Amino acid sequence: MNLLNEVRDYIEYIKPNAYIFTLQKQGLELLLSFIEEFKHTNTISNGYMDALDYFLAVWVPRHKKYLKVEDAFNIVYSVQDLLTFIHRKYNSEDNTPLILDYYGEEYLRVYKVNEIVRRMIGDPIISMVPTIIDLESYKEYKEKQQRKDNMAMYEQGLFSVDEINDEGYIALSKLNNNKYCKVLIRRDWMYNFKVNDILHVTLKRKIFFVYWEIEELKAYYPSKAAQYL
Repeated sequence: MNLLNEVRDYIEYIKPNAYIFTLQKQGLELLLSFIEEFKHTNTISNGYMDALDYFLAVWVPRHKKYLKVEDAFNIVYSVQDLLTFIHRKYNSEDNTPLILDYYGEEYLRVYKVNEIVRRMIGDPIISMVPTIIDLESYKEYKEKQQRKDNMAMYEQGLFSVDEINDEGYIALSKLNNNKYCKVLIRRDWMYNFKVNDILHVTLKRKIFFVYWEIEELKAYYPSKAAQYL
């Protein structure tokens, strides 16, 4: 089975329904881009279910940090409907894998946390579609990125959430490393995080301080991404 052809067939199948096509257009276009990028790698050749899992667990969070929560959910819904289309085409039994059961809730939560972290660090980009940038915040953000604090330590890379502590912090551990960092989080935000979430971040800690802060967010992944990263 050729996943690229199946996506193209599914697009032609739903095009007559303008409402559904509008909701799913972004997700399906992203899926086509993903397949073109990875069609000669093991990610695709291992099977279409593995490919779709990688797409949702890693590729979308890595390439689409600024998705609105509802748009992120629509991408998951599009992949689920594509799976239903493929399964009905090749199988007589109604046993379509339900990726929506996991990724539906997880995408709503992960992209909500994504927004929280971007607010914490003062990310000036409010929206990408349409592009909306807070110019005052942009100036402050760029100055912060360009000015390294000589009285601070920095750590960057992939970190897993190890603990969500009632004292008001989350504990992060660096993947493939023994580095352990406590990051202060507002109490009304911290419980949106989940143990085993993965962040690709730059962390900063002032000398003589105990707690770290998130300096930059590159991507926020659900726990399923761990098997691929």
